[in-house]
Amino acid sequence: MNVPKRDTALAEINRRTYLLESLSTILTLSLPLKIAIASELKSFYGETGQFIEMQPKALVPDAQFINIEGQVLSISDFRERTLLVNIWATWCPPCVREMPALDRLEADFGGTDFQVVPISIDEEGARVVISFFKKHDLTALPIYLDPQQSAVHFNSEDERDDTLPIYGLPISFFVDRDGKLLGYIAGAV
Repeated sequence: MNVPKRDTALAEINRRTYLLESLSTILTLSLPLKIAIASELKSFYGETGQFIEMQPKALVPDAQFINIEGQVLSISDFRERTLLVNIWATWCPPCVREMPALDRLEADFGGTDFQVVPISIDEEGARVVISFFKKHDLTALPIYLDPQQSAVHFNSEDERDDTLPIYGLPISFFVDRDGKLLGYIAGAV
């Protein structure tokens, strides 16, 4: 039996939304439910690839970026929270599609236990990102910028201890409360 592509795509979007919501609430759940969600995450696919679980769990690179006021921040400033660190750009079509879902995720679950940390690598900086946020009515997400792309590296030759690897855009890193990298998804979630 052939399932129309639209129905298949809608089912996949619903599955991804459910998994993101599950990830964001994992800390408040019972142990059996945490185990069930963790096993589901192992088969979680983004648009271009699978959720890659990190073993062993190492500290996430303490990448630096700025907020909209120009204050320098780093990943370690968000310890004690589970993070979804998303590297994106306004010119990236999958990023554009993903940002409204990340905004809803932050609106519904963001707080003292969980936060979405979207870091734009747009070279034009705040001007284009603020315009993008207004155009797409993104109101829950904070604006973080890395216009010099100093928080990321695109190949192993540029790798430093304080940069996040970029295997494509967008890329989302999942970080636990202790700053350990749980895994990542290259591509929109």
